[in-house]
Amino acid sequence: MNRLKFSYIKLLAISLFVFLLDCDGMNDLHDKYLNGEQIYLGRVDSVSILAGKNQLEFTLWQNPDPKISETVVYWHQRQDSLIVPFSKNEIEKVFRIEDLEEKSYAFELVNRGQGGLRSLPMHLTSVVFGDKYIATLLNRGINSFSATPEKATIKWGKAGEGVVSTRISYDSREGKKKEIEVLPKDTQTEIADYAVGGECSITTTYQIKDAMEVFTSKPETLKFPETVLLDKALFADMDMPFDLTGQCWNGDISKLWDTKVENNNYYHGGCDGDNDGIPHHFTIDLGKEVELASFKMDPRQDCCQERNPKQFELWGILDIEGAATTLPPDDPGWVDNSLEKGWVKLIDCTGDKTTPASWKGSKKPLDVKVTNEGVKVRYIRFRFVESWDPKTDETALSEISVYAKKIFD
Repeated sequence: MNRLKFSYIKLLAISLFVFLLDCDGMNDLHDKYLNGEQIYLGRVDSVSILAGKNQLEFTLWQNPDPKISETVVYWHQRQDSLIVPFSKNEIEKVFRIEDLEEKSYAFELVNRGQGGLRSLPMHLTSVVFGDKYIATLLNRGINSFSATPEKATIKWGKAGEGVVSTRISYDSREGKKKEIEVLPKDTQTEIADYAVGGECSITTTYQIKDAMEVFTSKPETLKFPETVLLDKALFADMDMPFDLTGQCWNGDISKLWDTKVENNNYYHGGCDGDNDGIPHHFTIDLGKEVELASFKMDPRQDCCQERNPKQFELWGILDIEGAATTLPPDDPGWVDNSLEKGWVKLIDCTGDKTTPASWKGSKKPLDVKVTNEGVKVRYIRFRFVESWDPKTDETALSEISVYAKKIFD
């Protein structure tokens, strides 16, 4: 009986000891919370990130927890960070992180407060653009690029996704750089005051989704033609004293600029009319003030190419007032008379500087460069001095073309 009573007391003591141990463990569990070890601040509410060139723009909406004093933005596995302070009741803040390398980034945002309180982190990712990305941007496509004396014309391909505008920077006739903005809806751009031989550069600007700024492509350079064919519709026969009419054998001076190179379409000399022999000359109003580059002649096509000019001169003048010469073109004093009147010799294809012998009998055009450059003219005078056929005074050409290297308004 005593032995049984002793065992009962012993069991009761052991049970009481275990119960006390369990109570100590429960207190430890509660103490963790009561002592503040696991109390968290409110986490960042939301964040918007806009990407830019080597930078990012954050818009942060804060949790209204009044204990929050700052947000820490970590990246590069917490090797880099930025502290964004928040005052009481401030719930929105915009800030930038600059000088970032072009690549993708993972960010961690943690709110902090007094006494070392922290929030649970918010994780975000974004990409930073840079020169590598810009190098991939294409300029708007061009279907055609052409130029006349009046204008240069660019016909555009369809604008790609995200294109805001295309900008043209070009050399103008005034010697200044000018710009034109081209919108995505525009299909054609005309440049009325372009400089012959000048350049234009084209860039295209893009607006990318979730980007803080627009991005502009690398410039693409286009070259305006070095020379341009003058518009023959502006040409006019001046019919000055001693000028040849070219009407022999149903020809006419005006057929020289009717744009037709074909049989029975020519000016013709040598029918013993007034001023119809060799040398002879005719005078043309070009309709524009220009600096000439070259002069092209197309022979008569149906026959008689041996009468192509062997020796000739091209003269020019800006103002025709008082420019009429008083001597016939075969007079020995004609050249001095022309210089006195203000005419300037642009091409001298006489003496030992004849046209190529291979052009004798050829139907192919001959383009002769202006040797006296930099002369501003509006009127030209062609003086036929000698043909490749010394047996006849008959001459003919089907067409002339005049190329300018500079056009003035």
